[in-house]
Amino acid sequence: MQIPPPIPFFGRTSGGAVYDLYNSDIVDKRDNPNLTTGDVRGADGGVSSGLGFSWTWDTRDHVFYPTHGGYHQLKGVYYGQWLGGTFDFNRYEFDFRRYRALDPNKVLAFQIFLQHVAGTPPFYELPALGGQRIMRGYYQGRYRDETLFATQVEYRTHLYKRLGGVAFAAVGDVGSRLPDVQLRELKTSLGVGGRFLFNKAENVNLRADIGWGRGTSGVYFGLEEAF
Repeated sequence: MQIPPPIPFFGRTSGGAVYDLYNSDIVDKRDNPNLTTGDVRGADGGVSSGLGFSWTWDTRDHVFYPTHGGYHQLKGVYYGQWLGGTFDFNRYEFDFRRYRALDPNKVLAFQIFLQHVAGTPPFYELPALGGQRIMRGYYQGRYRDETLFATQVEYRTHLYKRLGGVAFAAVGDVGSRLPDVQLRELKTSLGVGGRFLFNKAENVNLRADIGWGRGTSGVYFGLEEAF
């Protein structure tokens, strides 16, 4: 669902309201005992309807390919039956990113991401580790819990004409609470990628990444950088 962009104030700081609506219907449970018994919350799908807020401080020099500055966002969304939903739960997110140009053709990017869900959410609304944005190499949804913590660093460089390359590393995990995410048990991710400058005027790249985790890997294609 599309919502109006945040309203800017105090220069590069903006804030706004968030409304999230998600309708899920699980039609094929594939004889999964966790779903067929109905013991898992959300086994039959349902509606998640939430209202919340978003606060952003954006000092990046460019949206699609930043070379310096940062992006900082806090978000909280409150889901409930009072909004026509099936479940009552809250979701909180913290996204912190920094960018630094090492020279005109090399950039170092860094991100910390934290997500927490409280209340009685369905299983598919729990924070999920992995995917094409952070912790690349892990199938998104294989590891889920009430709290997700992940951090990653990426080295970006120009190679030849419109071609570029990246190397990235990440650590993260999920747990019922943030203290349950133990440093010695953090999952790791390493990978490399190629870039093709699709839109030179806006610095928009087509990207292809391959990431490796513990006993797993993944290949990702997309538009724009991972973060």
